[in-house]
Order: sequence, then structure tokens, then C-alpha cells
Amino acid sequence: MSSLKDDIRVVVAIDFGTTFSGYAYAHKSNPKEITVEKNWGSSLDFKTPTIIKYEDESYSTIKSWGFDALPERPSRRRRNVDKSRPVELFKLFLLGEKPFFPDKLDYRKVISDYLKELGEMIKKKVDGHWQNLDFYSKVLIVLMIPAGFNDHAIAVMRGCAFNAGLTREKNSRNLIFITEPEAAAIYCLSPSEKSHSLKPGDSFMVVDCGGGTVDLTCHELLANNKLRKITSPTGGSYGSSFVDKEFIGFLRRKLGSPTIELLEKEHYNALQYMVQKFCRRAKIPFTGERSNFQPYEIDLDEYPWLKDIIKEGKEKQLLREANWSIYVEFDDIKGMFDHCIAKIIYLIAEQLAQLQNKKCLAIMLVGGFSESGYLQARIKKEFNKIVPNISVPPQPMIAVVKGGVQFGLRAETIINREKTSDIRVIIGLDFGTTYSGFACCHISDGNIFINTKWPPREVGPKINTILQYDRNFVNIANIGQWGYSEQNSNETKPVELFKLHLGNLQENLKPRLPVDYRKAITDYLYKLGKIIKETIKKNWDGVNFTENVLLVLTVPAEYSEKEKAIMRECAYNAELINDDVSLQLQFTTEPEAAAIYCMDKLREYDLLTVGTTFMIVDCGGGTVDLTTRKLIGNKRLGEITERIGDFCGSTFVDNEFVKLLRERLGTRAINLLIENHYSQYQRLVRRFVRRVKIPFTGDNTRFCYELEIDEYAPDLSKYVSKEVRKSMEDKDWVIDIKYDDIKKMFDPVIERIIRMIHTQLLFSRNNRETCSAMFLVGGFSENIYLQKRIKQEFQHIVKTISVPTNPVSAVVYGAAMYGLSLKNLSEASKLDAPMIHTRVLKFTYGIKVLGIWNKGEHPPHRKIYDNKIYLFDAFVKRGTQVEVGKKSSPKRGYTPLNPSQTGLRFELYKTLEYSAKYPDEPGMELVGTLRIDLPDIHLACKRSVTFGFYFGDMEITAFAENELNGQNFQTKFYLHKDL
Repeated sequence: MSSLKDDIRVVVAIDFGTTFSGYAYAHKSNPKEITVEKNWGSSLDFKTPTIIKYEDESYSTIKSWGFDALPERPSRRRRNVDKSRPVELFKLFLLGEKPFFPDKLDYRKVISDYLKELGEMIKKKVDGHWQNLDFYSKVLIVLMIPAGFNDHAIAVMRGCAFNAGLTREKNSRNLIFITEPEAAAIYCLSPSEKSHSLKPGDSFMVVDCGGGTVDLTCHELLANNKLRKITSPTGGSYGSSFVDKEFIGFLRRKLGSPTIELLEKEHYNALQYMVQKFCRRAKIPFTGERSNFQPYEIDLDEYPWLKDIIKEGKEKQLLREANWSIYVEFDDIKGMFDHCIAKIIYLIAEQLAQLQNKKCLAIMLVGGFSESGYLQARIKKEFNKIVPNISVPPQPMIAVVKGGVQFGLRAETIINREKTSDIRVIIGLDFGTTYSGFACCHISDGNIFINTKWPPREVGPKINTILQYDRNFVNIANIGQWGYSEQNSNETKPVELFKLHLGNLQENLKPRLPVDYRKAITDYLYKLGKIIKETIKKNWDGVNFTENVLLVLTVPAEYSEKEKAIMRECAYNAELINDDVSLQLQFTTEPEAAAIYCMDKLREYDLLTVGTTFMIVDCGGGTVDLTTRKLIGNKRLGEITERIGDFCGSTFVDNEFVKLLRERLGTRAINLLIENHYSQYQRLVRRFVRRVKIPFTGDNTRFCYELEIDEYAPDLSKYVSKEVRKSMEDKDWVIDIKYDDIKKMFDPVIERIIRMIHTQLLFSRNNRETCSAMFLVGGFSENIYLQKRIKQEFQHIVKTISVPTNPVSAVVYGAAMYGLSLKNLSEASKLDAPMIHTRVLKFTYGIKVLGIWNKGEHPPHRKIYDNKIYLFDAFVKRGTQVEVGKKSSPKRGYTPLNPSQTGLRFELYKTLEYSAKYPDEPGMELVGTLRIDLPDIHLACKRSVTFGFYFGDMEITAFAENELNGQNFQTKFYLHKDL
């Protein structure tokens, strides 16, 4: 960063807002002289409207922007009314909302076009002040963003800034980001603007009330005017434009919905002119005091043509009686404000609750909306007994943009922000339930290699995820061994399967451990980390592990932020990162990593074209996971079906082998061997795996393997019954494992995999997609018999069925490829910040269910057949606070209606109503559908399914589990509106 700082001469901060935008600048040599642009051509103001007009519907040529694109006073003659409509509110797309927008237009193009116009103005201003200054190397652009922006939104903004000509390279270090509340906090604490008496150690809140959004965060003041963020940012679309929407709702009641719809469609500029006039004359001056209030009159004689388009009816009659005047009374305006302000007050209370026992000494209101006297009065009335200082700094509208310049001049103001990345080596780390491994590459050549050397002399792409502690489990200080060893004679039972304590596995299925599972994960990662560090040191000189290495850790797709936070904590304790919020550790899901790896393989089959759909069948040790992806351009993948998974990995073949041992040697004998001589038991299993399971092809029907019990488990003879002992002595303690025995071990497991593939292909067909290729990855996919069975079943349906090179390493290789794609992202920013965010839901969510129709309770017309009725089963209601990434309490017991049903369909709905009864009520909206497979039809209707969902940053993840066999299904619904 030092070289960049030395080059920078001018800092320009851009406040790209939802409704208004502006910029400010300062020269490094005179940091106290910050200039905020006020000259916007025909208007003088600190900001210009964030709107743009195009010449025609091709949207190729910009006609006007900012103030020049605002609607003029409408003509009194209807035929002269301007029917063109500016494009506005396009920033809301980055917050997950979807305002009215032309069908042919991409919001990213509009953002780029607007920033280009703004950028040209900035370049002229910089050149006018400091001639011959190279803009791309000497100017630092600081772009303000809402606290609610996720990484996708930031990446879009960076791309738009590049397309607008603000940077020479997409990942230019001359463009940095800061959240609007952070910038405002810096401004409020600058010596020239202080309106408080805060001292180091004190906490304060910034409430940034803009036109589109309100953003809040709390900071602690440190020495030398530095700041530390101490709460998770919160916010919502409750800015001043919310009041404008309420005013349009008022007009709708006065003029009638058909009139407003016609205005919005054909006379939008006239409608917006009415809104702007209301803002100037009524909204801005409103203080909430009745004593000085004067009703605001809308004289429709100013718009004679408007009278003609109002349909005859009650509204038009009332307007005639009022001489074509509409009066906006005190209670009308108060009502427009109150709902919005109630939301802001709730957000402030939520921030105060995050502080817990720490006292907030000041609330600083900034942004254009904060100038509202009524908003100020309501906030002070609500919190003046809790927070001693509630103030509005001078010129609150420019607090953010001036704070942005101050940040650019002195970026260390806010501590713990991202440092410049100096990544040289990428490590892909696959921490699995039964096996783990890692891949490495140096960014200079991008050549990825899989580690195959493990202590003491093991060779292979992975090592067992297992720990051997010393005998004393009371005080476990040292780890004796890790990973299996054929010669291991320690009779202490190893600690294994500890990863199963993460995720949603039922408690009774989680293994009992002699140590806390977090300690086991930490200890294992520590041992694995030592091998990684030694490998890096051996291959590349001068690489500092904590500064120059990016770790990409793969996790199951169903992991929430809670599980990733635990993994991050364990990685920190294992000395893989030197800070528990370090950006040197990133996460990707196992299916995503496998898909990235296989996407690269499409080239081998001439399938690397946009639109290609392919399936990943990840056959691991414990689970088999299926997902279908679509190549959507520029090596980006889309998910087109719900991901499904089942517990039918290769270890379930091992379980069938153990069943055979129990049948021939007795259950009691095997249990005692496991309890007292676990290493001998494992040697039996490992011998079976190496000599029987792995080489089995299904071709040689005469295959027979002789398993010598006395050689691999000599103590087993002590535990067998007399009858078994006599029989085994006659056979010289040899068990013959024949072809039919092995086939019976494989077939039930493979049948479950084949059934899931059929289900996944059906999902693709339902989405009108054709699967062009199927890739088998994971350790189990190397089995020839499994490959043959799948190819026999699907060779006439899927053109290409392939097992890529080193399928056992597909996930870890894909993780390294993902890391390479991140290496140049200066914002690699907050990708997996372990903070748990909260959100207040704006909708009630639930599913459509078939219930019993009751006379007197339900309307007669809703009865469908057999006294049945479709009902809305609410899971979570509007106004509920949820944690992002935390699963809702799932509901159990959903069953098929028909005994012969082979599947269930869950339809997830949302509504603005707090209490809704029926899924087809007005305002009810279908979020998405999750279909699940239901085998075992011989059980008729006794096949229960659990269903639930949880909220992500921009999506809802729905999940369902067959309670009978553990088969699980999952899909994501991406949202275009606020949650």
C-alpha cells in the first residue's frame, strides 16, 4: 500500500446514491481543504439526482442525466405532455430489490452510463485544478456503498466503474470502497465538525438517512481519532423516497388507481413533477408541530388535461365538489412519515441491543433525510433518555462524501480493514469426514499439484481424517499419531468422524468422542497445517505463510455461517491464520469446487460452450451428492436443479462387509473386537477395501478372496462362540468372500445412487434442460463396477459419462482453481466474515398444504374434494428477526396423500400479511418449489418428511429430509426484493 500512497496526489470520493449522487475532492498536500461539488450545470446544490434519460428505446445514446433529466413543469395542454420516462432507482438492484425497469435494459449498463457521465465531469474538474495530472495513476477514487452491499454488489460496482472509465483496470488499486456509515463516522469525528465531547473508549452510532436507504452502525472511538466498528451494520429501504411512495398512495386514493396507473404509464414526468412539488412545499418543511402547519393544496387546474383522464366515479365527483383541489392535511403527511420512521426507530433499537452492556453516548444523524425536523424530533423523543447526545452535524447531506475523502487521505482511520493482498501461493484444502487432502500452486505459473506424501511413508492423494491420542483421555496434551497406519498397534480407539458434529445430523447419529469435537478438528488441522507449511517451504523460497498464502477450505453445501465460523475458529487455533477474521482463509462449497474442476474438463469433449448443462455425481466415503450446473458464460456456472444427497458413499459397502463378518463370526464377537482391539478390526476392514472392494469390477463371476482372520485379527478367536470356533478351525480361520457376496454388498448402495441420478435428470427435464455430460468424482467413483452400472443405466440418456483424471482430488483441485480466481481481487473482502447478521423479515413465509375443510371455519367455495382444502402453513411471520444462515425450526411429519406417490412437492410462498390462511390470497407470491423423491412405496402413506428453510444474504435455502432413509434435498431461491 505504501507505493500506492506515494503515487496518489488527489483523492476523489463519490457518493453514488439511490436518489441523489455527488462527489468531493482534495489534494494530498492540503487535506483540510475538501471541496464538495455544487455546480451541476443549470442547478446549484451539493448533489444531483441519480436519474438518466436515453434518446430512444435502443438505450445506446444518453440524452441527459442528473438535474437535466428531471421532469419539467407539465404543459397545460395534453398533447404537449412529455411522455418520456427517465431511468431511476437502478442502484436498488444491488440491494436485491427490483424497481420498475425497461425490459431491454441491463441495470449494470445504466450504472456504468451514469458513472461515466459523472466521471467525465470529475476528470474535467481535476484537470482544471491540476493540469497534466495522470488521472489513472495519481487519483484515488473512494466509492461509498451501503452497509448492506454483499460481495456480488461490490464486484458489480467495481466492474461498472471500470466500464465507466474511472479505472484503467477492473481490479485497480486506485479504486477502494468504504461503507456510507463508516464515511459518515469519520466526518462526524473530524475536529472541524465535532458537536459532542466523545473521548477514547466511548461508543457512538451513525444513522445515515438517505433517499433510498437508511444504514446504521456503531463505532468505538480510539486514540488519535481512529475508529473501530463494534456492531454488525444494519439497514433497510426506509429513506426519504419511502415518504414519496406514500404520497403517491395518497394520490391513488384521491384520483383512483386507474388514473395513477395511466399517469405512471403515459404521463410519468407529470406525476414526478407533482411528487417533487410536494417534497419542496410539504415534506421537507414538515416538523410534526400542528401549531405552525398549513395544509398543502394540489390545484388540479394546473393540470387541465388530468381532469379528462380521471374516470367517472366517486373520486371524480368528490373532486368536482372540492373545485378540483386536493388538500393534504397534517394527519395525512404524518401518516406518510410514521411508518417509515417506525422502521428507523426499530433499527436504532436493534443497534443498541447489539451493544449489550456497552453504553452508546451519541447518535449522529446524517444524510439528506436527517434534515427532516419531524424525523429528528421522533428519534430524540424515543431515545433521549437512553443516549445523552443526539445531534445532526452541519450539512448532514455531505457527511458521507466528505468522510470518504478523509478516509482516502488517511485510510488507517478505521482499523482492521483489509490490507493489500500479496498472495503468492494458493492452498486448496479438502477437510473430509473420512479422508482429507490438499493441493498447492504458485500464482506465477498456476500449475496445481496434489500432495501425495504423508508421514511416515504413506503415498496417496489423501490421508484418513483420524487422530490417535495418548492413552490418558483425562489430560490429552499430546497427539501420538494421525491418519491410519497399517502397523499401528496402539489399542486406544482412535478419534474419527468428528466432522459429523458440524451440520444438521441428528444427535443420535453423531459419534461419541472422548474430546470436544472442536479440539479434534483443531488438532487435526494443526497436524495437516504442519505438512502444508513444510510443502510450501520445500517448493518455494521466501514465502511467508501468514502473509503470502491463501487457504481455500471446502465445506459441505449445507453448512451455514455458524458452521463456517466454527471452522474459521478451529483454523485460527490450529495456527493456519494469524487473525480469526483473516481474509487469507476463504470458503467454497464441495459441489462448487467439484463443478469448477469439471467445467475445465468440458473442453476435452468440445462442450465448453455457453448453455452446456452437466451433472456432478460426487461419490465420497460417507455421502453421494448430485448437482446439475449450466455454463452461463465467462467460466461462470449456474445451478439449475436442487442439489440432492444421500448417505450411500463407499463406507456403506464397508458396512455391508461388517454385516457379513457378524453373520459368520457373531455380532457379540465383532462388538468385543471393536471395543478391545480396534486396530485389528480396522485392519480387517482395510484389507477388505484394498483387496476386494477397490479392485471389484463385476466381471469375474468366479472371483473369491480368502480373508485370513488369524493374521489380521488374532484376538478375534477369543470372542467367538464354541460353534463358530469349531467351524472356523475347520476352515483354518479363513473366510471365503465370493462374487455373489461382494455384489450384494455393492448393489443396494449403487441402486440408491442410480435412483438419485434419475431424479436429478427428471429435475433437469422439468426445467427444460438437457444434461450433456455427467462427471463422476470422489474416491468411490474410481470403482469400476460403479462406473459400469451407471454407464449401462444412462448411456442412452446422457451423451458423455466420464470419470476425470484423479477423481478423488476433484474437490481439492477445484478449490485451488477457485483460489486462483480470487488472487487479484483487492476487495476479496468479507467473503466469509464470520459475523452472524440479523434481518427483520418484511414478509410472512410458509408452504402450501392440504388440510381438512371445516364447515363454519372455511368458505364453501374453497372445498376441493373429500372435505379437503388448500391452506397456508406459516413458518415465520413478518417482523420476525432471523439470523442469516441459521436454519429455521423445521417441521416434521409431512406425508404423501396417495399411497402410491413417488415424490412430494413443497411450494414456498411469501405474503405481506401477518396472518394468512390460504396460498392464493391477494398479495401471496410463490418463492419457489422443492421437489423430493419418495421411494419405498410399500410403506404407503407412512413416509414422513421434514421440511425447513433458512435465509442467506440474497437467497432462501429450502431443505427437506426423508425421515425414513435420511435422503436429503436442498435448493436455493434467489430473491429480487427485500426479505
